[in-house]
Amino acid sequence: MTDAERENRRRLRAVVKKLQLVMPTLYPVEKVEFKPCEDAWGSTRVKQTKDPSAPPTFIISIHSEIDDVAKLFVLVHEYAHAAQWRVIHQENLREKDHDPEWGVCYAKVWELTLAFLEPEDE
Repeated sequence: MTDAERENRRRLRAVVKKLQLVMPTLYPVEKVEFKPCEDAWGSTRVKQTKDPSAPPTFIISIHSEIDDVAKLFVLVHEYAHAAQWRVIHQENLREKDHDPEWGVCYAKVWELTLAFLEPEDE
């Protein structure tokens, strides 16, 4: 992995930390992982803990072999899924993954992400 790839991953993880402060999800995002994916550019999943008193967490996976701009798009897409996630009995009532509610979340995540990525005035 190059230094530029390392820096991009660090920046994406920093975006998630900022998003968690201003647009929290049902469960905390435990980590953003970068790994090869055979059939998708990314995914969001709930990780149940072995400790029943501990809350579940989200894991966002991003395909490690796509370019840095695509990784940002995938991160925003997957964070929007996490932001509108419901407990399972409510999740089953939704018609599809990319419904209007998801679209509103996606737009808001983009708005916040672009604000986080703007260069600071010096």
